[in-house]
Amino acid sequence: MLALQGSFAFLSCAELFRLLAEKKATGALFARRGADEKRLGIERGQLVSATSNDPREYLGRLLIEAGHLSEADFLRAHRTHLETGVPLGKILTMTGVLPREVVEKVLETKFRETALGIFLWAEGSFAFHVQESVRPPAELPLPVSLSLVALAEEGEVLRRSSPPIPSPEPSGRGSAEWFPTATDEMRPRQSSALALAREALAEGDPERALEILEAASGKIPVEDARALRKAAEERLLAQLRAELLQNRIRPVLTVDRSAVRAMPLAPPERYLLYRMDGIRDVEELVHITPLRQIDSLRLIKRLRGEGVVRY
Repeated sequence: MLALQGSFAFLSCAELFRLLAEKKATGALFARRGADEKRLGIERGQLVSATSNDPREYLGRLLIEAGHLSEADFLRAHRTHLETGVPLGKILTMTGVLPREVVEKVLETKFRETALGIFLWAEGSFAFHVQESVRPPAELPLPVSLSLVALAEEGEVLRRSSPPIPSPEPSGRGSAEWFPTATDEMRPRQSSALALAREALAEGDPERALEILEAASGKIPVEDARALRKAAEERLLAQLRAELLQNRIRPVLTVDRSAVRAMPLAPPERYLLYRMDGIRDVEELVHITPLRQIDSLRLIKRLRGEGVVRY
């Protein structure tokens, strides 16, 4: 049952956390900012679970980066998770891959980082759904919980010391620094870019639609572009999943690894490219890279077109 919803512009994240703690609320808190989504599980005013669509906040990713878990062990555990539905943390402890205390410590870090990340949003919305229990105790990853009151205090300090992060899909309320006001000279190009993107999407080419929108970023009305970008990403993701995930494709580099360092790639993209060894399939690759799934799949397909990888 939906009990509370609103915008962080009117009810800050700290105020929301304190309210849920005071009410000893139990349920699921959903926070959204543009394409970013987080889900916090609350039990009697305590944070007991936290998930996000940001790969940098995945438990497996954090364990690998901390040096606790090898990619091979992660992939084996992840396959078991997909087959059984048992949380990854429990699988790692039940199979003896990692000590319980190690997983609990990193899981606590994950909960904290996912929750505190909301405090750095320049905008966003939330919805809290009341539930009798977030999940049965036996299904919880591990008995880890954090105080919402303590998180509210820590988050306020973090927000004061760090500039807010604008949405990757900014709203029309943004400042002129981010979204210049259109001049009479810009308007024809804006209309042309939107029209071309809509035309590409209507013709079944969401990749081209996204390329047009990305090239015109900051120069077209945000509200007009937002829905179009979302529709194009959803359609493209469905196409890429059908092409790259369902066929168990295993990309492999066709160039020397030393050449990768000279390529104009961001560190997460280079990380993904280095792991294209012909052994890992695409599904395994997208789970170990700190990129959104759509960004990983687009990169793999683009690199194949450029002859950098084959499959």
